[in-house]
Amino acid sequence: MDPQIQGSFIPKASLAASPRGASMGLLMIIALFIFVVSLLAAGAVFGYGRYLKIDIEGKDADLKKAEGAFESATIRDLVRLEARLTEGRGLLRAHVAPSAIFGLLERETLERVQFTSFEYALNPDGS
Repeated sequence: MDPQIQGSFIPKASLAASPRGASMGLLMIIALFIFVVSLLAAGAVFGYGRYLKIDIEGKDADLKKAEGAFESATIRDLVRLEARLTEGRGLLRAHVAPSAIFGLLERETLERVQFTSFEYALNPDGS
């Protein structure tokens, strides 16, 4: 065997221990801070989710209790009444009152003039 080629890859001398500093580096401190903050945020989100679930269950129980206080026929009648009132409000908002025209005609027409017919047409654009 060639004397320059080493026959074993195991080193003959022991490795010297590298000295480690007792202090953490700035990057390690920042990473630890971010990790702790993320754990706290995850816990807060989990707790808030549990709070919302309990709150929804409580409100659901309150709703079922309130629904039980009314008869279903009464609720149907009230829903129909509300729909009719809403439709009536819409009709009143869309209604054009022609009575203002009669006041204008009364003021502008001479006393001795008489109308034999009167027609009024509303254009689709509202004019």
